[in-house]
Amino acid sequence: MAQYEILYLSSVVITHFLLQFMFLTDRYPLTFQCPYPSQHHDNSKFLCKGDHRNNCTNVMSQSRFTVQDDGFSHFFLVMIAELETADAGTYWCGSDSQWRVENYTKVELSVGKVNNHLHDSKINRAESSIFVWTPLNMGLWFMRFLFSHLSHSTCVNRPLC
Repeated sequence: MAQYEILYLSSVVITHFLLQFMFLTDRYPLTFQCPYPSQHHDNSKFLCKGDHRNNCTNVMSQSRFTVQDDGFSHFFLVMIAELETADAGTYWCGSDSQWRVENYTKVELSVGKVNNHLHDSKINRAESSIFVWTPLNMGLWFMRFLFSHLSHSTCVNRPLC
């Protein structure tokens, strides 16, 4: 059985090769990383929405969804502008369409309504939680890179920051 490290952040959920779960409020942007094996840097990347990875709808062409891959980091960024409650659901992202377990990440996204009388920062702290799971063989480099490149994250569990 693989060993895993768990790290806690705020505002995004990232999981490497496993299920990731997010609860965020609407009207806010979301950025998360989809890792892929280093040998797949030239492969096509995908992002789709649906209950099962074999039956999902490509969302990469929708205007609020942006995918960026620099080809060197072994992950690509997925950005969703102005979350909507309709964005809630199961997403699949990865580096090839053969669905080997090491080539995709499953994302469960829940989107709640903003309570207008609360200040934005209170909403983010109260309704967002982050769990980062990564196989130990990915090393600490990936985790340090993740922390340094997420614009709205805070490292709460300090050992790797």
